[in-house]
Amino acid sequence: MALVVAVACGLAATWAAEQTAETTWTAEGQYIVPIAPPQPDPLPGEPPLPVTNLPENSYDAGVLARTYEVVLEQDDLLLDAVAESAGLEREDVADGVGAVHLNGTHVIRVTFEAGDEASVQEYFASLSELVAQDSPTPNLPTGNLVALSQPSDPEESLGVAGAAPWVGVAVGLLLGWGAALLLDRIDRRVLGAGDVRSLAAWPVFDGASRGRSTPAVLESVVLRLHQDGTAPGQVAVVTAPGTRDSVGADTAEALAAAEARLVASGQLAATTSGTRWVPVGGLDEDGAAEREAQGAEAVVLSLPRRTSMRATSAALRALDDVGTQEAVVLVTPTARSGGVARDGATEAPAGTASPAGAHVAETTGPGSADESAASPVPGSTPDDVSPAPGAPGTSTPRT
Repeated sequence: MALVVAVACGLAATWAAEQTAETTWTAEGQYIVPIAPPQPDPLPGEPPLPVTNLPENSYDAGVLARTYEVVLEQDDLLLDAVAESAGLEREDVADGVGAVHLNGTHVIRVTFEAGDEASVQEYFASLSELVAQDSPTPNLPTGNLVALSQPSDPEESLGVAGAAPWVGVAVGLLLGWGAALLLDRIDRRVLGAGDVRSLAAWPVFDGASRGRSTPAVLESVVLRLHQDGTAPGQVAVVTAPGTRDSVGADTAEALAAAEARLVASGQLAATTSGTRWVPVGGLDEDGAAEREAQGAEAVVLSLPRRTSMRATSAALRALDDVGTQEAVVLVTPTARSGGVARDGATEAPAGTASPAGAHVAETTGPGSADESAASPVPGSTPDDVSPAPGAPGTSTPRT
């Protein structure tokens, strides 16, 4: 789900960036403040030479250039005249022009940006004509700024449109990450025994860490319930609220098959077997399964992987209310994968017979064969089980 959200948000962000992006055109030109040529003194009887506004040296020209860069960007009379001559909006001219005095020179670099190529060309043509022939502002006398070279050809810029795919990827990743965190908080699920151990007061067996409930894990559950040398007459197999009825039946069938294998291999004496594994359904609010489980000597809570944490917490609270002397929690593969009966139950070895008493109430016999995993030693605590708090390796009587 988080991946779907990330892809959808990324595509939406890419589309939005492309739709809102504006293509612009930019060009630049250089203008220079000319220096007045040296003038000879007038001859006797001749009129004085005309006064010029041009600076007499490079230093003065540089000072004027620093002044004119501000005039080009901010002088209202000049901006209005250029806009009218070029046929542009006054706001577009004010927003698009930029002037920078080149240090150590009396040259000004002028840039202009507009939404189309023709507007850029018209701006530079109008500016060059006005400052050279008829300046509209006294802050920039006519002839005090002349074009040093032809402006560059306008260049197209895509703005953020060129970066739209990267924007989409970045936005998609961020929103996908946020969606994953939100979904994890809203709809938390059991992904393994570690998610249950902090909530359960009973031993937790991990039968889903490798995607299947192995025969060794099932046999460990049976040995745990037979650890005092006697077989419980009846074990209720319960599930969380909302779990399919077949999950409890499959788990009971697999545990009955595991008990038969242990007897056939000599790890359990035939006299200590004969347990009835009874699936009683989900521990839901009506309390029907809880009442049936109260008559059993032990309870196995089967939690398929991907069970919601809300249903898991409710089942664990109900399990505490049952008041049984012995209970274990078994995390199994997801119900969709076939559960424990398909992945974990096995036939008894050839030439041996299941004990007459080891059976599942109202169910058929064991499932498919799989005897590759070794069974643990009776009484030991396997690596994939978490003992109940306060009594490592043994159960704690509950009242």
